[in-house]
Amino acid sequence: MKQRLQKTICYILLFTGLGFLYYKWYQGTGFAVPCFFHAITKLYCPGCGMTRCLTHLLQFEIQDAFRCNVAIFLLSPALLYILTYSLYSYVRYGKVHFSKVQNILLFGCLTILILFGIVRNLPAFSFLQPV
Repeated sequence: MKQRLQKTICYILLFTGLGFLYYKWYQGTGFAVPCFFHAITKLYCPGCGMTRCLTHLLQFEIQDAFRCNVAIFLLSPALLYILTYSLYSYVRYGKVHFSKVQNILLFGCLTILILFGIVRNLPAFSFLQPV
């Protein structure tokens, strides 16, 4: 268990550090990694606007974060719970095993994201497109 905890902490620090460097890069240059799905199809995927959403959240600009990606903003508590439980389960037991309720939550989030990705591209729902 101790080795899994050390490994998990190393990965968390690595990804947090990379995320911080990416955030600073984006702040300094205004250039973000483009969405390849949008570049190819000209449609917005469920993740379009996430970089701007997270940047606004880090600056405590809640309303702007909400407008960048409504689905991720609203689903973030559930997604953070799933991530936290997964990390805990891996460290504690060496594997991740979801209960029936957690599976329903996970597939519910995925279903909402897929539907959001479809709906935000319809002309009547253009207000869901990232700003």
